[in-house]
Amino acid sequence: MQKQTSMTSSILVGNASNIKPLIDPAINPETGRRWSRNRKNAISPAHVEVDATTGRLTFHRYYPRYDCFGNPVERVAGAHDDQLLSRSRDAANDEPVSQAFGCGGCPSRDLCGAIVRQRIAHSPTVARLKAQVDAETTQAGVDLRATQARHLALGDFAQHNTAIRQANAERRAHPAFRAFAKAVENLSLSDNRLEVRNAKRATDKKAKRAVEKQAQREMRRDPATRSAIKISNNLYADRRDRLAATKVVASAQSQIAAQRETKRIERVNALTNACRVAGAPLWLRNLEWRDIELTSNVWAASDALYAARMRVTSAAVAKRLITLGQSASAPDTLRGKVTRVRKRIDKLVAASIWPD
Repeated sequence: MQKQTSMTSSILVGNASNIKPLIDPAINPETGRRWSRNRKNAISPAHVEVDATTGRLTFHRYYPRYDCFGNPVERVAGAHDDQLLSRSRDAANDEPVSQAFGCGGCPSRDLCGAIVRQRIAHSPTVARLKAQVDAETTQAGVDLRATQARHLALGDFAQHNTAIRQANAERRAHPAFRAFAKAVENLSLSDNRLEVRNAKRATDKKAKRAVEKQAQREMRRDPATRSAIKISNNLYADRRDRLAATKVVASAQSQIAAQRETKRIERVNALTNACRVAGAPLWLRNLEWRDIELTSNVWAASDALYAARMRVTSAAVAKRLITLGQSASAPDTLRGKVTRVRKRIDKLVAASIWPD
């Protein structure tokens, strides 16, 4: 099934003052991302053709970064696009450095215009709307050229560039252009550029693999390379053994951590129930939920340090709690809390509320 590339009407929303896709033609209004524009390679007329009946565009060769080629909406909107100038000077001819804007400076601009006319020729309605857009915005193009000349005479490149951008935005916001874009959307024009691109990538990938395999074959003919391969295979075998051992250790560690978490939850439940018993000591009744949670976390951290044969100190427990994200307190403040909690744990063990 052929992929249908439709012209969405997202460019028809808003006005030139608050919608970026209307102001910046470098933005693809269908995706919200920048158009991929090729400023160096011109498309050959022999490599593209248009179906006169459906307007489907068929590429016979892949041209990268030409996603907007043949798009009637973008080409008509960029009819008056021009080069943006900067105050920097070209050392060769002492001319202002220019930067292509929209359709301005595109090496395939004329061919794109001809393709667009062919794609919409089978629809009298769309062709009529395009003619209406051209007729109603012709004076705007004349005014733009006069404005450009005036600003260039004054050396005001900023105003020159603003005039070009504003002309593009006003053209997109014009009611006639909105009607034209909507009619183009209803045509559901399609192309095969995606299939051609995928085929080109597959061919390039296959060619790259062939070159790599040939290089590998040539390397293996060298006796020194054969000796190096033997050494590499031995090292790889050792590495596989180390990886297998690492996986076993990681699995054991995960099981121990799961068992520790189960014990921690059991201690949380036991302490919670002890706080609710009638006649419980005052120090138990005054414990809040965050105190119970901190007590269980301190126990789990202490147990993990003990299992790792590390010194179980208040500073070490506090550091582990901060590392695991179980406390947002400052280290010094948390260390004091941990000291008090460890004494509480001793009292819980002595009272047989928690197991030893």
